[in-house]
Amino acid sequence: MQSSNQGVHLGSNLRQEMSEQICLPLCLSPQRKKERKKEEEEEEEEEEEEEEEEEEEEEEEEEKGEKKEWEEDKVKRVNSAASVCLSDQIPAVLSTC
Repeated sequence: MQSSNQGVHLGSNLRQEMSEQICLPLCLSPQRKKERKKEEEEEEEEEEEEEEEEEEEEEEEEEKGEKKEWEEDKVKRVNSAASVCLSDQIPAVLSTC
């Protein structure tokens, strides 16, 4: 007798679980639907903001890298010009000695 009662009990639990999983989402109130939609939109906005921030950070990194390269090139040009200038003056200085 107990086994048949347990089967009935399990059946009612199964029905309750199925109604919660299938029927409740179909019967959501319009207010809850609006709330869900609003939550989804907020999540999408947050994701978009995060993507924009990441893109801005990447652009800043690129700009820093380009600026550093430009500064390094400038130093090389100055050093090169200085060495050319000095190499032109060395023979003149040596000839006076």
